[in-house]
Amino acid sequence: MKTIAVALTMITVALTLAAPATADDDTDFLQVLNDEGIRYGSSGDAIRQAHVVCQLFDERDSFATVQEALQQANRKFSRDDASYFIGASVGVYCPYDKAWVHSSLG
Repeated sequence: MKTIAVALTMITVALTLAAPATADDDTDFLQVLNDEGIRYGSSGDAIRQAHVVCQLFDERDSFATVQEALQQANRKFSRDDASYFIGASVGVYCPYDKAWVHSSLG
């Protein structure tokens, strides 16, 4: 239960901080990650992974499934890092998935 509460808090914070989509979504996304101190490999890899996050939510995968996939792809990501990355991805690239993300938390 604590994990769900932490995940929901991290997503809410990330969605709040994530800038609305602009002509330069990639810069906005990377800035959100940098501001929170989320370490990622290359910026290109982070952007590609963000699009995969959106694709998985478009396919109606659960938050837990997406979080696990991110942690497997990024061994250095904590659960909180993955949650924040998900929130930033959704906030910048697929804000239409916000309701699904919240509902998939259970």
